[in-house]
Amino acid sequence: MIWVSEKYLNYKGNLFLIKNEILEDIKINNKSVVIPNGVKVITKEAFFSGFSVFHRAKHKIEKLWIPSSVKEIEKGTFSECKKLKSVEILSGLTKIEQDLFRDCKNLNKVVLPDSIRLIESGAFIGCTQLKEIQYASYHVKIKNDAFSECEGIKTAR
Repeated sequence: MIWVSEKYLNYKGNLFLIKNEILEDIKINNKSVVIPNGVKVITKEAFFSGFSVFHRAKHKIEKLWIPSSVKEIEKGTFSECKKLKSVEILSGLTKIEQDLFRDCKNLNKVVLPDSIRLIESGAFIGCTQLKEIQYASYHVKIKNDAFSECEGIKTAR
């Protein structure tokens, strides 16, 4: 990890603005994003802002890896990530918020940790390419419409 300014951390080729363990902004340089370990909260603004319209994370990210240090991701944070194809979340997170991955049209694989206890309504609504989602089904409460418009799911465990 390299700090490029007082605010931004260069981690695996991407720039992260982290304050008090909260990810507030990100500049994507790679299609794969590994959130730095130690981040506890990912704000919706982190994936809406960026240095300019051309650097907005939502329009570039294809693969996302979230470490076990993350305990909260604000609702709608990754909604409409048009190129996002796969997501892996390590243990720690207990809830997939409402609209978290809404309309991620190219999302096809999601790996959730055993710590997940709740998938909120609309969490994956409109993820029309979603084919595989891995989770510990015996622990998870799934709200109505969590997977609405996800007719292609072939594997859920």
